[in-house]
Amino acid sequence: MNINKLFLRLLGIILIFSISACGDDEITTKTPAAIALGTETTIISGPVSFDLRYVPAGTFVIGSSNVGGTAVPVHNVTLTKGFWMAETEVTYQLWTNVYTWATAAGYTIANIGTMGDGTGDTEQEPVTIINWRDAIVWCNALSQKLGLDPVYTYNGNTITNSSDANATACDGAVFNTNRNGYRLPTEAEWEYASRYKDGINLTPGDYASGATNDYNNAAACSNVAWWSVNSGSDTHPVGSKAANALGIQDMSGNVWEWCWDWYDAAYYDGGTMTDPTGSATGLTRMSRGGCWFHSGEYLRCSPSG
Repeated sequence: MNINKLFLRLLGIILIFSISACGDDEITTKTPAAIALGTETTIISGPVSFDLRYVPAGTFVIGSSNVGGTAVPVHNVTLTKGFWMAETEVTYQLWTNVYTWATAAGYTIANIGTMGDGTGDTEQEPVTIINWRDAIVWCNALSQKLGLDPVYTYNGNTITNSSDANATACDGAVFNTNRNGYRLPTEAEWEYASRYKDGINLTPGDYASGATNDYNNAAACSNVAWWSVNSGSDTHPVGSKAANALGIQDMSGNVWEWCWDWYDAAYYDGGTMTDPTGSATGLTRMSRGGCWFHSGEYLRCSPSG
């Protein structure tokens, strides 16, 4: 898979007590325990807005014995903080709004992004043809644009350049968990949000996110995802398929989604973990969720095996 053609879902990880810069009373005045799962809030960036859904903290079993491969051994992961996750993949409209602001503010984002798969698509389709470095720098720009603290730094400095000339800084980025800006999900957060149902039960790892049957069931997959069977070989506007239990859409299908972690097939072999952020090193970054031109096994909530 060409990692330069993988795509982005925005994840807003915002500590619940540090969100006042967004000016949303529902977030600023409630403790995590008082926020219902899937609670929605709208964030405005100039003429563009996007919605976030609340994902409560919890412990879950990551992986799937039905999938095998890198999805085993299954093991417990605890996420100690609730977080807010974007309801859909990042649209080209939102990407461009922030990209334009970032360029004027002195940021350098190497790839300008593409509208969907680039064949007569609309600005409500997901941005594509951006690499992982572009994604983290864009998240920093969004954070700064909205008055929040950028999450990704190198040697104490906010990373503002995703070009190859700045590869050392991007690839050596520090992920500051005490900052309140926007960032990519960790792989564990992505899987937790994709499988979450009610805090006790999970969508099985061999199902697409929100599906009622496994990846071999075409109807179940098509209800929640755009993939090779139903996409017409094209991307589609975000949010046009059924949501999962948290109200989050497109976690399976439409476009692949970047995660923070370096790829390491053996990372979770050590067993139970708390707030894992992935291997310290690697050759490629993780992507999850499948896309419009791939078959059903890539839609699975657990790694593809």
